[in-house]
Amino acid sequence: ELPICCGVCVLVRIISLLWCLPLCAQASCELSDARLVGDTTLEAGCVYHQSLRIERPLTLDCQGAVVDGEDRLARGLVIDSRGEPLSGILVRNCTFRRFVKHGILVHWGLPNEVKIARYPDRAKRWQRAPQNIRFVDVRVERNGEVGIVLDDYVQNVTMERVSVRDNPGWG
Repeated sequence: ELPICCGVCVLVRIISLLWCLPLCAQASCELSDARLVGDTTLEAGCVYHQSLRIERPLTLDCQGAVVDGEDRLARGLVIDSRGEPLSGILVRNCTFRRFVKHGILVHWGLPNEVKIARYPDRAKRWQRAPQNIRFVDVRVERNGEVGIVLDDYVQNVTMERVSVRDNPGWG
């Protein structure tokens, strides 16, 4: 159960997120398994202090919840095809902040030389990287290296109302 302040905070946040933040702290929540296996809806008004991982087609709706690495976790959201075709991911209404490396990483987690050695045909490499990914109403802020990383061979990524702020590297 959320403290009354956070319930009020959710209503005020509709008017102005920046005005609300100093008023009340968000409740801390946790997913039992950070490896998402199906459509997932986070609890509105919560802060999740964990990394999330997507390896299959699904929708992640944070409902305005924050995923905060507390400047100790490496990455906020990792979308990894693991070298298998991966298409059809939607991430919406999320904030990823204060991760040591990246707020969001979309990749096929093998070094390039391994990808090329296993799949000399470039078309095969394109097929095995994540594709057809949508980010809608997502904020990525104050991460240590890069806000959003789209690794090589990743394709057809759409960003609607995405804000990447206060990250020292490109993204």
